[in-house]
Amino acid sequence: MARHIFLTGQKQVGKSTLLKKVLKQFHGEVGGFFTLRTDSFLKTAYSVHLLSAEAGAEPDDTNLLFLCRPQGQCASSSSDPSRNDETPRRFDRLGCNVLSAASSKDLIVMDELGPHEGSASLFRQAVLDTLNGTVPVFGVLQAADSDFLEEIASHPEVLVLQVTEENRDDPELLGKICSFLPRRL
Repeated sequence: MARHIFLTGQKQVGKSTLLKKVLKQFHGEVGGFFTLRTDSFLKTAYSVHLLSAEAGAEPDDTNLLFLCRPQGQCASSSSDPSRNDETPRRFDRLGCNVLSAASSKDLIVMDELGPHEGSASLFRQAVLDTLNGTVPVFGVLQAADSDFLEEIASHPEVLVLQVTEENRDDPELLGKICSFLPRRL
């Protein structure tokens, strides 16, 4: 039986909203991270930040992962030659720190993982090591073509659930998710 559960689906379908809904009912210590895409940090462009699930931090320079183009589109560093290699280093530093700190928690959140992590080798390894560990993981995978995302989805301890507009509010889906969590809600 799988120990870890990841939600996937199209952009803006409600994956992270469903994850947060479940977490509000969870009675245990939560570690891990949330990613936040916002235009409130710079005011002139979107930025993406990695926030600790424990800290409740606000987006700032210390948790900045990368900036998006003026149109709001965030390109992977591996597919955009104009980007430097700061993005993988930031994922490695921020992501590894929060995952290391989460190893003693009841549940580790990974919201969300996508193709930007593709060249962050230390962070990728930390995610895979976490999946091989004993603490259950509850996360979100972007619906994107990525070797890293496929590696997570095909992990023998991972169950991936598709979230759609039709099922995102379904009590059966909520019940299935809750059955995998380490403590009863």
